[in-house]
Amino acid sequence: WNTERLNNFFKGKRVLVTGAGGSIGSEISLNIIKNYPLELCLIDNSEFNLYNLIKLIENNSDYNNFNIKYYLQSITNQQKIEEIFEKFKPDVIFHAAAYKHVNLLEFNELEAVNTNIFGTLNIVNASIKFRVPYLTLISTDKAVNPANFMGETKKFCELILQSYYSKFNYNNKMTIVRFGNVINSNGSVLPLFKKQIQNLGPLTVTDKNVTRYFMTINEASRLVLETSLLSKGCEIFALNMGDPIKIIDIAKKLINFSGYNYSLDSTNRSKIQSKNQINIIFTGLRTGEKMHEEIFYGEKQVKTDNNDILMSIENSLPYNEINDVLIQLKKLYNDNDVKNTRTLLKNCLSKILN
Repeated sequence: WNTERLNNFFKGKRVLVTGAGGSIGSEISLNIIKNYPLELCLIDNSEFNLYNLIKLIENNSDYNNFNIKYYLQSITNQQKIEEIFEKFKPDVIFHAAAYKHVNLLEFNELEAVNTNIFGTLNIVNASIKFRVPYLTLISTDKAVNPANFMGETKKFCELILQSYYSKFNYNNKMTIVRFGNVINSNGSVLPLFKKQIQNLGPLTVTDKNVTRYFMTINEASRLVLETSLLSKGCEIFALNMGDPIKIIDIAKKLINFSGYNYSLDSTNRSKIQSKNQINIIFTGLRTGEKMHEEIFYGEKQVKTDNNDILMSIENSLPYNEINDVLIQLKKLYNDNDVKNTRTLLKNCLSKILN
């Protein structure tokens, strides 16, 4: 790791993290603390998550009582976000706040638009208004050739950064960082499997061939920080997550590590067949789920100084076009029009994905 370079980058800076109480946000916050920032501003809309983060930081050996501000606030509140920026005057922003659960967002589209798209727009606009030098958007592999609404909203967020950077660039840096699943994050498959094993099964796998990328939370958050050292302006960085892993293989290994044998059973939903045997059952892909995720569009990747961080060269859309879509999205959101919201977003993304 570039420990010395990260220390030099963050030392004396005011760093703001949105979604700070989430899995990635909290790990980013804990890693920033090791790099001697001047101040830290942590924003989350979950009281429970923010409380847990406070306790994590207070018990962290790297925390030496420098100034940390905690805001129980939603990024969808433009006025409050601008008030926070005006008071705190951030130098560096890591924007991790988002709704991320694929299946939930398939049936809560307008909330996905409000938080992921309008929330991101609020952060981008505040960054421009208060001339923040560094803004990093935490994106996802599901933004690549999106097969679900969550992925579509996150890809549109990437387009917002690209178009606004081109329009309002004032020697600032806006960066996009894309990666897949992190081990033991909120809502990930590993905690679910562990709980199902405690209940003696069955373990639920969507399909015997489904694969996902995985990396540890600490590795992902450290690499996100390192992209700050590489950015020259609005790149899309993708973290090297190795080879995708079959979910069925994870299920088998966890069962074996827990002292049980496994049984593949697509029909019998009974919890356990014998004293030491746990069933694995196949439930089928849910709405919006892919068989295999991707990190890049096509083969246009560029190596960086860090072997674990690649740069993806991708198409963008002009500011005027993105702004027109945003105006239409706001109207559709206010009209509670889910159908046309989906159509508008899909039509917009089709211009760069085809």
